Amino acid sequence: MVLIEHISIALQKLNKNLSDVDIIILTHSHPDHIGAASLIQCQSGAHVWAHANERAWIEDIERQGQERPVPGFAKLVAGSVALDRLLTDGDDLSFAEGLTFRVLHTPGHSSGSISLFSEECGIFFSGDVIPQPGGMPVYEDAIALANSLVRFAEIENLTTLYSSWEDPLNGQNAVESICAGMRYLSSIHSVVMKIDSEIGDSEPMELCKLCVQALGLPPFAVNPLVLRSLLAHKEAASKSSLNSIFAPFLGGNYIV
Repeated sequence: MVLIEHISIALQKLNKNLSDVDIIILTHSHPDHIGAASLIQCQSGAHVWAHANERAWIEDIERQGQERPVPGFAKLVAGSVALDRLLTDGDDLSFAEGLTFRVLHTPGHSSGSISLFSEECGIFFSGDVIPQPGGMPVYEDAIALANSLVRFAEIENLTTLYSSWEDPLNGQNAVESICAGMRYLSSIHSVVMKIDSEIGDSEPMELCKLCVQALGLPPFAVNPLVLRSLLAHKEAASKSSLNSIFAPFLGGNYIV
């Protein structure tokens, strides 16, 4: 399959191959992140680790396909895979050459999303947690996502950010990417609240359509995944203010 060929080529550039893989850490259970896990495990015998909240969809892809239908799902995921370890917030994972990463439970994009940070070298893997300005909003819990972004912004000695959306970012550029994600999430919240107050109890997809237009997103963004994200802002409105959560950062030295 093409999805494993790309991984194999990347490993070859490091003078490694699939059989050298000992551990597969899944930041969450969505198809574009678990796609080749079962194939790699079959070839290498690698252990697979993830957060407990993601277990059901990783170990049963048919269930995920039914509960969160995504176009092309069957082509994205090779098969279900059993988890060998359930990761929790604060776990320290030690690897070769003394490198250690701490697990951060950073929900929002999904309930069991995790990120990894190495204090020794300042390397941070954020998975899909940071929203990409101008991209389709895809998350489950806007408040949880806001708090996860704040947790990112509070990380000291962040030197290199590896996210799913862009090339590695260093230093202040990494911090600005986090703040840009905050600003985008805040702007989405404002748009949803404004349009929802204007249209009242209209059909949910009408809310999605109008918000997509207001945010300047392409027409294909009018879909169930984006609608779920927008509805998360309605749910958040009764709990907390995203702007108040972000205020210490968007109004301070984190802005470039």
